[in-house]
Amino acid sequence: MTDKPSADLESILRYTLPNAFKSAEEQRIADFLDRHGIKYIYEPPTAVTQHSKTRLWYPDFLLPDYGLYIEYYGRTGDPDYDRGILEKTAAYEASGLEVIPIYPHHLAHAWPDHLTREIREITQYRANHASTRLTY
Repeated sequence: MTDKPSADLESILRYTLPNAFKSAEEQRIADFLDRHGIKYIYEPPTAVTQHSKTRLWYPDFLLPDYGLYIEYYGRTGDPDYDRGILEKTAAYEASGLEVIPIYPHHLAHAWPDHLTREIREITQYRANHASTRLTY
């Protein structure tokens, strides 16, 4: 009998099968997160409120250490898809979820800077507002 080391829960949740991403762009985002040591969960089941009903959605990435999501919107310019973006954005806001949107034009330019800037701004905003709420 061989004793295998048991995998910790974080490793299980963190593991994504090779080629499991739905697009090359999602793979690029995951590679960036990996290179920078940012933990993520790919397509985590997430409860959202849409039209006053709770639904289960699967945003592209959850950054658990930041309490943030990343959603890649890759087919802009298609009217139905664009309406879907508006629906998703409204549902995420109604659910109190902070989602960083990434569009194709972001990936064509300095998108890592965009993503790190968004994470920094959101976390800094939270820190500033947390300290003002604690002031008596």
